[in-house]
Amino acid sequence: MNPFEQVPGDVVLNNFELNKIEIWCEERGRKCITHVYGWNINDADLKEHLKNIKSKRGCNGCIKDVDKDDSLIKVLQLQGNHKEYIIEYLKNQGIDEEIIKLKG
Repeated sequence: MNPFEQVPGDVVLNNFELNKIEIWCEERGRKCITHVYGWNINDADLKEHLKNIKSKRGCNGCIKDVDKDDSLIKVLQLQGNHKEYIIEYLKNQGIDEEIIKLKG
């Protein structure tokens, strides 16, 4: 790809689409689950990032397939409230802060 070439609007750049990466917490009683939705990278990289986050934060987590708009998407789920850490982690991975959206 020529670096001076115009990029079409639907091209994936920097391992994420041009939509938002959404982060939110779901609380059930005293427990909290942090969800990360919209980080569109391949499964091996997503598993590696999950492994790094789990070891740094000392929590458990998984990758779930969720049906949204008739398509399966990958959602990172972490036990506990890790919203601020996830935002910093994504920024350190080179993702622009404007792409990251904090819900709830």
